[in-house]
Amino acid sequence: MDSKIFRYWGYTTNFFQSIFLLAIRLYWGFLFFSAGLGKFADMSGVVAFFQQFGLPPIVVYLVALGELICGILIFFGFISRIAAAVTTFIMLVAYLIAHPANFFSFFSYPPYFFTAPAFSFLMASLIVLFFGPGLFSIDALIKHRMMRKAELEEHLKEHSDDAPPPSDEDKDDEHKGDQK
Repeated sequence: MDSKIFRYWGYTTNFFQSIFLLAIRLYWGFLFFSAGLGKFADMSGVVAFFQQFGLPPIVVYLVALGELICGILIFFGFISRIAAAVTTFIMLVAYLIAHPANFFSFFSYPPYFFTAPAFSFLMASLIVLFFGPGLFSIDALIKHRMMRKAELEEHLKEHSDDAPPPSDEDKDDEHKGDQK
């Protein structure tokens, strides 16, 4: 009886966790995509902004491309942990370069850390990085198919030893069926 309760509790929490992760992925994936698209739309202004920190224009293109592509990947939940690792890196660098006072106030004055523009993007990236995309994602579909394939291969392997090898008559019958 107790094990049923815990099993149902586990199913329920996994379902609601996946709903939460889906909401995070859809919202923040779209925002990352939009941020990358916005950088491409105003590339000269963004390049000038990055140059005030001593960064070359290639960095702007890499950040914009990273936000654009990783936003799409996070949105759909496809290789989402890798995409979240990339966006986490981008946001940490944004904190360090554009908002160093906010970043270094983490222990001395945390409210200042939490008010930086990069904070919510960083938290969303960390959530997807550590908890994954959830059940409602392309990653979950791929994992489910791979698990089913492995189970089928294991089942066939277990039962192939029990069945006698096909005789020559069986092989002839198969070839006759193919010829019809």
